[in-house]
Amino acid sequence: MDIILASASPRRKDILDIFNKDYIIKIPCADETINSKFHPAINAMHIAYLKTKNILDNNPKATIISADTVVTVGDKIFGKPNSAKDAFDMLTQLSGKKHSVITGFCIANSEKNIIYTDYVKTDVTFRNISKKSIESYLSSNEYVDKAGAYAIQGKASVFIDKIEGDYFNIVGLPISEINKVLTELFSYNLI
Repeated sequence: MDIILASASPRRKDILDIFNKDYIIKIPCADETINSKFHPAINAMHIAYLKTKNILDNNPKATIISADTVVTVGDKIFGKPNSAKDAFDMLTQLSGKKHSVITGFCIANSEKNIIYTDYVKTDVTFRNISKKSIESYLSSNEYVDKAGAYAIQGKASVFIDKIEGDYFNIVGLPISEINKVLTELFSYNLI
């Protein structure tokens, strides 16, 4: 079975690389605009669906996997920051609080006539972060292109007090749930 990861994210690629399976990366062209009228999980699943659909149309025999990650406090969505100031504001709002990381994912195969979309939620609690620590973190530019303005697998790991749920979901690809769906619906196991 040909697998295509519909993502430009090096973090998602790194997770899939763990399994030493052959796959292709294709970067989707999809509108990633968040609609604040919808629940965060709906936004993440919708964007993941759009990414998959964009690649699926030209690759009908392949199984396409895509994902989209958002960070939320309640119904407030923190997407990717537009600037260092935006990232500073996000991290200030997350400091000392519990937030949720939601990754919507979509797996599809035209030949099997299956398009499956779901999401995984992981709760993360940040320690209180000083403004100086936030500024120092932002100087690394690690926040760029990261939902919630941080990468848990990088320097922001020092901000974490507690994780409840799937670590890989926070990185951007809930691989355990994806493998479950691949196994049950697509007869494909990553192991």
